[in-house]
Amino acid sequence: MPLVTALLCLYVVARESLNNSQGAIEHAWNAVAAVLLAQAALYGFQTFNEFFRPGFRFAGGVGYDRMALFWSQQAIAAVYFTAALTKLIESRGAWAWHTPRIVIQIVKSTRQAYYTRLEPGSLEHCESLVRSMSRHPHWTRLLLGAGLLVELAAPLFLYNRAASAAGGVLLIAFHLVNRRYMRLPFKEQQLLVGIFFLQVPFALVALIEFCGAAF
Repeated sequence: MPLVTALLCLYVVARESLNNSQGAIEHAWNAVAAVLLAQAALYGFQTFNEFFRPGFRFAGGVGYDRMALFWSQQAIAAVYFTAALTKLIESRGAWAWHTPRIVIQIVKSTRQAYYTRLEPGSLEHCESLVRSMSRHPHWTRLLLGAGLLVELAAPLFLYNRAASAAGGVLLIAFHLVNRRYMRLPFKEQQLLVGIFFLQVPFALVALIEFCGAAF
């Protein structure tokens, strides 16, 4: 596990660094890289710790795999929280108020998608959306401001499993809104949220075990 995680981390970081160095800056894989860095650091510490037995042990007998889950959650929360802080710092706290201007970004991203996939319907959708947001700036501020609050609240989702699940639902909803209005799906981050916050794979395993025991 430590070697595989380290190799995956190296691959993702190297690939995205190369892509961004070409000038086409994008951050869809930031959360993936952060999770892999956290896991690589943890498993690297595990490997180092094995040379000094009995070595360090986590409180409560928590194993490295379980700790890797928590570190991954922290990395994801940090990505969202940092994104929110950046918006506030760069806008001097006025990001939500200036959100009606985001129509410029919507037009840009929609036209980029159109010239990539040649979908005429996307341009019509963009025009309708821009008109609606321009006519209702306060609703735009309310909707996008709610997304900012979700990002700022990301560290609170680490409190317990219930908070993690609730936060996962909010983050998925946040991405669905972004996909609907901004044409920014961030599929990689949605998958991470589903795995580490909603813990869908663990729920499936539990369901399979329950069905196996029942039948």
